[in-house]
Amino acid sequence: MGMRIAPRLRSDQQEALRRKVFQSKSPLFLVIALPRPFQALSRRNLFRLIAFCSAPLGTLLLNFAIPNTSMAATPKNDFRLCTSELVRARVSPDAAADACSGVLYPKDLAACVYRINQETNIAADNALPWCTAVRRPRELAICVVNITTRTQGTASEAVLESCRRSLLPVRFSECVVGLNRGIDFSANQAMAYCIDGSDRPRQFYPPVPIPQNQSDPVNIPVPQLR
Repeated sequence: MGMRIAPRLRSDQQEALRRKVFQSKSPLFLVIALPRPFQALSRRNLFRLIAFCSAPLGTLLLNFAIPNTSMAATPKNDFRLCTSELVRARVSPDAAADACSGVLYPKDLAACVYRINQETNIAADNALPWCTAVRRPRELAICVVNITTRTQGTASEAVLESCRRSLLPVRFSECVVGLNRGIDFSANQAMAYCIDGSDRPRQFYPPVPIPQNQSDPVNIPVPQLR
């Protein structure tokens, strides 16, 4: 019986020691966690083995973290995007090159032509001159799309010209749609009223009364310079 109990006691003691080392987070944790062939190594040799294995692993992780410069994505070229979008919208290559090279923001120009061509019946060739004639082509596209799709009986050239003349194209389109639906005005009448609208609020300053019995102003002689 004594011969059988002794191995159990030894195994229980080893298990208790193993748990104590795990809970204390001692460096012996590495020795116990390793397989048995590595547990026979001394602590110095074990640390050397870990350092030897971690160096290639660190180099491999560094290569994955820092991508190669040749594989890095190149920044997008706005002029290339502009010409490709216009050509895809069936604009001639010469007209696309001339338009994209002459504007400050070619990406906005392409967005203007593309949106008008996709959401209205206006061809890209007809929308291109109007998009290049304004400083904010994206707002021009919003104006043209709003008036064309939300009103009826509007000529495309009249809408393009009115949106081009307006200093606030988005607000102008809302004005046209509101008058067209609220007062039952035609789109042309609404555009005529809204294009003449002023940003200055009316009757902001009260009228200044002019006195009736106002004497003539006194003329003060100006001295002559010698």
